[in-house]
Amino acid sequence: MSNVDASVSWLVELEAIAEGQASRLSAIYDLRHERTHDLVEFVVDVGRNPDIDLLTDACKILKAIGGF
Repeated sequence: MSNVDASVSWLVELEAIAEGQASRLSAIYDLRHERTHDLVEFVVDVGRNPDIDLLTDACKILKAIGGF
């Protein structure tokens, strides 16, 4: 188990985030990785749009963790 997975499990165990939010974090992490490594391509290719629902979920999860 990675440190990230362990931290997410800990947050779920302490009810800081819901199980559904925890599973969504994997997609958020993948998006972060993609944007970090392909930033120039993302900026240049006007057809590549961000997943707004994913970004909205990321904000909601961060708010939940921040309130914890």
